[in-house]
Amino acid sequence: MKNIVIFVIILMGIVNGQDYFYYKKEYKIKLIPQQHQENKEFLYYKTSEGRLLGVGDKILVKSNNEVLLDQYLTEYNLTLLKTFSDHLYLIEVPNKSLTLDIANLLNRKEGILYAHPDFKKPRILR
Repeated sequence: MKNIVIFVIILMGIVNGQDYFYYKKEYKIKLIPQQHQENKEFLYYKTSEGRLLGVGDKILVKSNNEVLLDQYLTEYNLTLLKTFSDHLYLIEVPNKSLTLDIANLLNRKEGILYAHPDFKKPRILR
């Protein structure tokens, strides 16, 4: 069953033309894939403002319903890594190429206040 869910998520990305984005509050932020050879641990994207973001295999999730969150963890084969507070969690996805899709899927689920990748952002010297 878990393999079917992962297959459906990948298929959704293919059907939608691999439209890369994440939600920041209620706004959809478009992302452009980038080739980045330094770090194989992350996939890199640029925002429309030119900001470089790395996406690994972790998602930050805020949920007001722990029972539903547990169901989603099982349904999408996700692992709860850390609980930061009563409602904020760090979750690991089985494959970093699915991170954006799963975060966006969770964002639309009941009981999820927000879900977005745990972005890696390059340091900027001032």
